[in-house]
Amino acid sequence: AGGTDVQPGIRQGVYAPDLVVDIARTRGLGGISIGDHVIRDGATVTLSELTRHEHLRALLPGLCEAADLIATRQIRNVATVAGDLAQEKRCWFFRSGLPCYKNGGMSCPCYAVMGDSRHHAILGAGRCAAPCVADLAPALTALDATVIVQGLEGERRIPMAEFYRWSGETTVSPVEIIVAIEVPRISSVTQAYEKYAQWRGDFPEASAAVRLEWNGDTLRSARISLGGVSPLPMRAVHAEKSLMAQAARTPARTLTDEIIADAARRVVYGALPLRDNAAKVDMAISVAARALRRARDARHA
Repeated sequence: AGGTDVQPGIRQGVYAPDLVVDIARTRGLGGISIGDHVIRDGATVTLSELTRHEHLRALLPGLCEAADLIATRQIRNVATVAGDLAQEKRCWFFRSGLPCYKNGGMSCPCYAVMGDSRHHAILGAGRCAAPCVADLAPALTALDATVIVQGLEGERRIPMAEFYRWSGETTVSPVEIIVAIEVPRISSVTQAYEKYAQWRGDFPEASAAVRLEWNGDTLRSARISLGGVSPLPMRAVHAEKSLMAQAARTPARTLTDEIIADAARRVVYGALPLRDNAAKVDMAISVAARALRRARDARHA
């Protein structure tokens, strides 16, 4: 498609293809369609197409905000929705060809544990601390999206919560291709996406996507998803439950700044920072609080 992950990956030795096939103009993989109940984005829709679509921006502002913060305009003009989701991990040990756990197998270590871990995961790392850096992944997870893939045995629908095995590793098989991403269209919701990166367009050190569902000014449900801090886009379920429980004890289930601040602190529940990335704890709390406040305030916008 855009080749923005494949081409540098070939130079770095991450990929060694015998043949590269351009699918950017393949019929049936592009286009944005907005139905009464579902919004469908084709796999080869570029990030620029996503952000320029005025109707889509009105319906899915969090997703478009995430796409807006990816890389540079030149890259967004060719990089695709499916490509962002399916990009290989960006761990510098992995991409330098070191015999790490993911390059060398079960007997090899994760070099981030004892090495330079500034950009690695603080949640759910296990044997590999490479974080998920796809900006669209937490946004689509918060939106309860579904990835549509096509293979030799027909079509398969994968919920975003089940799309990844690990950072850079999806559940799409070698004989399948991503066709589209579908997002349920739900009324009375507000959304926001916040990201901290070293510079605008860089991969996220920490990001947060929020979707709040309302009945008037009464909060009905909350979804918070984190990116850049764990190998998978991670639902902050502990924070969601706290947010709803505290809101239920206020008049009309309102969200005060104090409730938001408390919920934001809970998004890093269970975090185990490595030697060099403890700052990511504060980053995750900060972006979650900002996203929650913006999603709350958007109901009167």
